[in-house]
Amino acid sequence: MSSSGASSSNLRPANTKDPAWKYGEYKSATEKHIVKCLLCSHLCSGGITRLKEHILHSPGANAKPCPRTTPEIRKEIEEFMNKKSESKCRRGSFYSEDFVRDIRVMMM
Repeated sequence: MSSSGASSSNLRPANTKDPAWKYGEYKSATEKHIVKCLLCSHLCSGGITRLKEHILHSPGANAKPCPRTTPEIRKEIEEFMNKKSESKCRRGSFYSEDFVRDIRVMMM
């Protein structure tokens, strides 16, 4: 392989279940804190979390909204993030599941 660039497979983590990696890749193999949006080519410093904020148009996240994201892509990322959040709450929380569910309902 030439030194002009790495293959796409080297610019994404192996064995990830995070769907956001379908829409982004590392800028380079040495700059893994910068992720390139494959939808609009925007460079997001701050890793995959900032890319998710970019795709989701998260208010207050200090990430430029992606002009090419779709409602389907947003839904896919949001569902993954919600499942991940619920999993973290169950693993390490001393709060009951009912309490966590009630808080989530109040926040909606």
